[in-house]
Parts: sequence; structure tokens; C-alpha cells
Amino acid sequence: MIIITVGFFSNIAWAHQGELGVVLEPSYVMLPAVSNNSAESSLSHSPAIGASLEYSVFNDVIVLLRGFYAFGITSNLIGQTTFSDRTGNYYFKQSAGAALAGIRLESRSWFLPVKLGIGVQAGALVLVQGDRALKNDQGIKYKIDLPDTIQPLPLIAVSLSASGRIWHQIRLGVEPNLYIIPGSTTYFGFGLNLNLGFLFFM
Repeated sequence: MIIITVGFFSNIAWAHQGELGVVLEPSYVMLPAVSNNSAESSLSHSPAIGASLEYSVFNDVIVLLRGFYAFGITSNLIGQTTFSDRTGNYYFKQSAGAALAGIRLESRSWFLPVKLGIGVQAGALVLVQGDRALKNDQGIKYKIDLPDTIQPLPLIAVSLSASGRIWHQIRLGVEPNLYIIPGSTTYFGFGLNLNLGFLFFM
């Protein structure tokens, strides 16, 4: 009986080794809205769509590649600045794209139907800022041509996850994220992913 039990747990421990996952990740993110034209910042709230590719090196160690794109919908105010000798409140809409690589450590689901995990990824974030405008205190826009800007930045993501299988090869989960943009000034953002994963044995 002891031998059978040990063998049972051993099989579970290695059950998902070599599994490849393709994961769809609709998200809601709050990323820092930052600009070289202003010392201030704010959080840009955006819906996002993402995807990841993951590989189970061991049952509880996952290597993954992840990317997402956040849609700029709301206008962000990040203080006052000056363009063409005009000083006013600086507004813009911010979209963002990110690419990350890292690992996730998961609990083993010997007794629980849900797996818990913690992950760390690093990569790059590209902020695209459009609809840029300088407005006076009455909200009237100055007639200044401000083209879109593109700003690349480093990005670190720390994530927690909870997931469960609704079928052998289909997984549903939720994953809150902390985003860190390091530099001379460190900025923080947040996100929440829902994920639908399709898993295949290699």
C-alpha cells in the first residue's frame, strides 16, 4: 500500500512536465502615464488583450513568454508643462504594448482542484501617447500641433495566479499583476488578467 501511494503521488508530481500552453488573456491594466515633458505622472486605465506561450519544464516550474496591448481610451492629465511658450495643463491618451519573459512557480494540486502560483517576468514596455493637448484652466485647448510620441521603457511584472482545469487540456484562471518600471524614478502599475489556456503535451 505504501509503495502504491508513493507511486501515485510521484505520477501526479510529474503529470504536467513537458506541457505546452497557449493562453488568451483579456485584462484591465493601470499603467503609469509618464512623459519627458512633465515631472508628474498618473495612472492610465485601459482594457487590454494579451496572450502568452508557456512550457512546463517541471510540473511546478513554468517558463513563459507574454505580451499584451492596452488600448488608450481615457485622457490623462499629468500636471502642467510648456510648449511653444504656452503653459497649461497637459493631457494625452496613452496606449501601451509590452513583451515579457520569465517563470512561474505553481503549487502541486495533489488535493486541491485549484493551483496557486507566483511569477516574475521582465521585458520592455512601449508607451504610445496620442491626442496630446495643452489646455488652460478653463479647459480650452491651445492651438499647438503636438504629434504622437513613442517611449520605450523597461518593465518588470510580479504576478500571483489561481487556476483550475475545466477539462484535461483547458484551464481557466485569474492573475493580478504588479508592474514595475525601474529607472531614476521608479513607477508602479497594476493589472488583472483573466486567462483561458489550451494545453498540449509535447
